[in-house]
Amino acid sequence: LVAGPAASGLVERFVSPTVTTLETYDHATVSRGASALTIAADASTGERGFTIEGDEPLLAALAAEFLDHGALLCGHDAFEMLRIEAGRTRFGHDMNTDHLPVEARMEDAVSYTKGCYAGQEVMARLKTYGEPAKGIFGLRSDEPLRSGAKVADDAGLEVGFVTSAVDWSPLEQSPIALAMVRRTAAKPGVRFSIQDGERRQSATLTALPFAPMRVEPALPA
Repeated sequence: LVAGPAASGLVERFVSPTVTTLETYDHATVSRGASALTIAADASTGERGFTIEGDEPLLAALAAEFLDHGALLCGHDAFEMLRIEAGRTRFGHDMNTDHLPVEARMEDAVSYTKGCYAGQEVMARLKTYGEPAKGIFGLRSDEPLRSGAKVADDAGLEVGFVTSAVDWSPLEQSPIALAMVRRTAAKPGVRFSIQDGERRQSATLTALPFAPMRVEPALPA
């Protein structure tokens, strides 16, 4: 994954000038000598990005070119921080096969106009008649939260659970998390009780994203 303010410029210069016009979730294949690269537009960090797949030697050479022109390596913790700040969900963490895309903030991955596909009728009914009963929201806390912790309202009723969390967000200057919460209880600014085993904390629900989509500057010559 290459993402961030200069991602489009790097991919345009070193991969292909055509793939930077891809819409999020679209993909294309580009030939590089006897090999090929598959590029998919990605916004999992809240910025324009591209997932690039191909032969390992080709990917290593491409990464070296990116690093020579100002790219920086990003670790898992930094990626998770950016992803959660952007309110982007991840399969296996914030949702699974039991969840609808609209519950997981993935409306932009759903087509309401293409031909028949599994689940299309359910999605069409939701679009026509209203929102699902639960969804992903943000939590801001004074202490780090943990995935799986229960979210309860002021009456002690369980209304959701934490799905992803980071111990510190430089943007929010606090620990933040994503949580699957019942929409009837999900009012921005509401304070919830967070039960993590024997540990009890509190957190404030906030609208997502924590951070807006970032604008890309031009790539330096």
